[in-house]
Amino acid sequence: MRSSNQKTAAKLYHVDFGGKNILFTTQTEHRHYLELELHFPHAGIRADFFNENIDFIKEGLANNLSYLAENIVANLKTVHQKFREMPEHERQEIISNNIVRQKLKEVLDSDCILYCPMYWGKTLVDSVCKKLLAYLKEKDERHLKYSELEYPTIYKELFYRYGSCEGIHYYPPNVRPNYWFRKFESDEKNKSVSLKKLNCYYHSNSLPESHADTVGYEEFIKPETSRIPFFIGTQFGTTPKITPQLKNDLEGQNIAMLYKSQLSGFESVLKICKVKDGAFVVLDEYLNTQEGTIRTHTIQEETDSASFFSSDEIIYRYIHEGQNYFVTKKDVPDAGGFIITMLRPFREMQWNYPGNEILSENEKQQIMPELIKYLNQLYNIVNSNTQNWKRDFDRFNLLNRERSPEFNMNFYVEMIFADIGNNPAVFPDALCGNWTKSFLKTVLKEILETGGFKYGSESSHLLGFEYMMREGNKTVIDVTPYSDEERRAVFSKLTDQEKINLYAAMKEGYGSQFDRLVALWINNSDSY
Repeated sequence: MRSSNQKTAAKLYHVDFGGKNILFTTQTEHRHYLELELHFPHAGIRADFFNENIDFIKEGLANNLSYLAENIVANLKTVHQKFREMPEHERQEIISNNIVRQKLKEVLDSDCILYCPMYWGKTLVDSVCKKLLAYLKEKDERHLKYSELEYPTIYKELFYRYGSCEGIHYYPPNVRPNYWFRKFESDEKNKSVSLKKLNCYYHSNSLPESHADTVGYEEFIKPETSRIPFFIGTQFGTTPKITPQLKNDLEGQNIAMLYKSQLSGFESVLKICKVKDGAFVVLDEYLNTQEGTIRTHTIQEETDSASFFSSDEIIYRYIHEGQNYFVTKKDVPDAGGFIITMLRPFREMQWNYPGNEILSENEKQQIMPELIKYLNQLYNIVNSNTQNWKRDFDRFNLLNRERSPEFNMNFYVEMIFADIGNNPAVFPDALCGNWTKSFLKTVLKEILETGGFKYGSESSHLLGFEYMMREGNKTVIDVTPYSDEERRAVFSKLTDQEKINLYAAMKEGYGSQFDRLVALWINNSDSY
């Protein structure tokens, strides 16, 4: 039997972070301790992590650590940008005085809104400083990061070294397997069914040309029992592009959608979907693996597919005084709380809730409306004072020219923060953590430097945003407090796809106030 403290072999993992690739390896020496090394887009960045509440050997590494790799990469993007923009004299000062560590800490504290000190131990800081110093001396971008174009080559090298990669598989275009097509073709129900392609550009794919007809638009949308439209879906969109008009023209028909990564070239699955009420309901799927069987979906089964649900895809809606607010939530287990980020009507405004105890998903959703109201209040205070703060700061700077601009900036930020950050009417202790107050300082500094307020100045039309959510098949959970009658009325207006998304979220532990209605609907009950 293996000891729980025995060192495990390094394993390679892949994370898709906002359409960008992250490759890292991890290994454990203790069930509560692990080592992580980034290989792409940054090489030679190492970190160690200890958490007595997580048993890495028992629970696995990938699920617990993708957020750690993402946090490091997100902050390094800001750090690298700041070091790139440094004037030459400042670079030379850092090199000659060996103060790269001090400068890194300044950037992390002042500019990295996602910076979590608990993640940045000595090993990580040392490796980042080493890379930054090499970049300042040699001015070689590869000390900071690799180009996304280098990903396939680096991935193959790592794959051969470690023998496997959890998350994706890479195939050069000339050896791309198409097990999905063989399964589709051999399925009894498809013996008299072929595919048709629109006469337009398609992403490269392994569909044999002899097995698909290329047709014009009218023939492409024409309902046929022997031919169905063929699409390719990637992280960068679909070909042909799915427009509202095309969806409307295909309503009630079956289509074939091949899911493919544009970066790795890997084709993962072919899904046969029915276009119903503007949504794509999966009927069958053909995985691009040599093993496995063909899956036929019912309404309940189609929510079991991982492609239908990801906690990162959840958007929470709150309606207050006729205004719609949309936020995302990121759980922070180590802090016992979570962070919400407003998407609309004010972009990027953030608030963190420090839980004193572990909260359930339902409890978090009950707290959200109160946090969103305070977030709205904070936005209005900052937005209405932006011009006055900038004007007064410029005057203050002029009157205190003997002090450094950096000192004046920090001093004035603290003055404003003292009025807002310590005001319990704006930041009640029970609902606000230090992270949100630190984020406010970042906002204040930006206002004093530029006179602008990027976090809230770019509002977007909500109808357009709701359309984008539907197109992206986002799971929307309404956290507005409703009476039973109101809840039933809201639920009755949801599309079938929206209800399916709520059911998938519920099964993964992200239930909502609509759980009972969703369960009844799934069971084909009319009692709701």
